[in-house]
Amino acid sequence: MQQVSTRIRERMAALDISVKSLSETTAIPRMTLTRRLADPATLTLNELERVAVALDTSPLYLVTGRESAA
Repeated sequence: MQQVSTRIRERMAALDISVKSLSETTAIPRMTLTRRLADPATLTLNELERVAVALDTSPLYLVTGRESAA
């Protein structure tokens, strides 16, 4: 699951988005988001979806590193 955190952080860096900004966009409290990034196994599906939308990607990409299931 640590790869999820890595992919999120990579997208954040590519888009120049801070944790604070991502927190505001996703309506996930900053401290909660910080904890989720440290332990991505605790991310809920809803949170993962909100993060993916904010980072202009899909939850599938954040979890698997692939854009499509095929």
